[in-house]
Amino acid sequence: MPTQSNDINSAIRKSFRKFFTLSVILSSLVGGLAYAFYSYELRSVVSWVLEQEMAGVDLRTVMIEEHLDRVDTDLSILKDVAQIRKYATTGNKDQLEGVQELFMAFIRENEVYDQIRLLDAKGMELVRVNRNSGLPVAVGADQLQFKGLRYYFKDTALLRPGEVYVSPMDLNIEQGKVEIPFKPMIRFGVPLYDENYELSCVLIINYMADRLLGLLRKTGQLTQGQTMLVNRDGYWLLAPDVEDQWGFMFPERTNRRFSRRFPQYWDAIQNSERGQIIKGNVLISFTTIKPLRDEFLWSPGSSAPFGESQGVLNAQDYYWKLISFVSNTHKYEQSYEEFLNYFAKGAVGAASVALLALGVSFLTMRNRFYQMCGRCDLQISFHDYESFSTLLQETVRKCRDEERRSALIVVRFEDFENLIGDYGFELANDILLQVVVRVRSILPEEAVLSRTDSNELGVLLEQIKNRDEGERLIAACRQVLTEPFVSKGDRFTPEIHVGLAIFPEDGETAVQLKAAARIGKPLVSD
Repeated sequence: MPTQSNDINSAIRKSFRKFFTLSVILSSLVGGLAYAFYSYELRSVVSWVLEQEMAGVDLRTVMIEEHLDRVDTDLSILKDVAQIRKYATTGNKDQLEGVQELFMAFIRENEVYDQIRLLDAKGMELVRVNRNSGLPVAVGADQLQFKGLRYYFKDTALLRPGEVYVSPMDLNIEQGKVEIPFKPMIRFGVPLYDENYELSCVLIINYMADRLLGLLRKTGQLTQGQTMLVNRDGYWLLAPDVEDQWGFMFPERTNRRFSRRFPQYWDAIQNSERGQIIKGNVLISFTTIKPLRDEFLWSPGSSAPFGESQGVLNAQDYYWKLISFVSNTHKYEQSYEEFLNYFAKGAVGAASVALLALGVSFLTMRNRFYQMCGRCDLQISFHDYESFSTLLQETVRKCRDEERRSALIVVRFEDFENLIGDYGFELANDILLQVVVRVRSILPEEAVLSRTDSNELGVLLEQIKNRDEGERLIAACRQVLTEPFVSKGDRFTPEIHVGLAIFPEDGETAVQLKAAARIGKPLVSD
């Protein structure tokens, strides 16, 4: 960014002349200045890490709660469909096919559900539709199962009209065994009553919780810490080591829980809604996720296929703990200790006030540079600009040699500087971080994300099949960025442009691809 560089160079020259005239005074304060510099910078970097970790945890909490909020709406629609209620109360076989087709259409249009079932008052399946890899199928009568002994059926059957049951997040069980590969599920259920207020059927839908866990895995790459999701009993639902997950489902893993491995932190996490823990070189940022509405009820369930639950509880007792775990905070201190040693040796060895003045000027200008950039360098898991440019050039070369396509997506935050001017650096950075989180959430894992300018993100897909694949990704990107952003209690709809360039159709060099991708269309909010 040449303009910023020229401004900084000019400011450094002015500041150097200013400090040189005060050299006599400054020379008597070398020791104190060095110590003050170190203390300030160390506090600044620790404060930055604390803020970024907590912001990352809070943003992901909102995303999870929004994800689950739609389930209640879907379930309310299903239970009030006249065709389903009529079949539930009469059991008329002529209506069976219509209910099956309705369930299949529902699963086909809602990719988050794995299964829908209608069970009679005793727990025998009347209708079951499976996702079947995106091609929903209604199972035959000979494959329907008795679920009357499963905790989620028994607990749902106890509910009153209008109440909704939610199971804990656990692994799907079929034919009495944990399904392989693992299928994390949350089951939502409602009882259906006839006109005499007698229980006629129970409607159960299986929500694929792996969608939530996958979102946490992706967005976890944007913070320094390791992302963990822990249930109320301290068991991992998401852990850095997959062998630690789902300990409550397997007798041989019952000791694998966060609360047992880190008891020194668990009490504080368990007894607080949100917060941060700093002990030694460990930083833990955590918050409590309570995704259920007040009308929901739930039970702790049972890890055994036909085990008893512990009774129905209210929505406020259903929660998870989202944790970001940084295990080596000393690395931030060490980098500044090394810089301090270099600074002190230079000042003492040269015994020159001019060098001291230059050092102070450097510190001042660096802080000024942060201000001019709006502290916009979020320091998350990006490729840096130079390595991204190198990777783009290398990708273009390989694609040319191998005669394949690649894609470059550019997301430009046009209102970044306006937000800084109107609301300050902190709010602008917060919204930019939300932009990054939303964009990362829809990208495939192999996509490379980088910051290419103070208000610009670049996404490199080193190999795509065709333009349609890139256009689908662009459409998804625009969709997640259309919703307003919330910061400090206010809603913002900034101007964001999203552009796509395909090699070789839109450009045969890295420069040409960048130019083509930067001609992006602005988002249009509903």
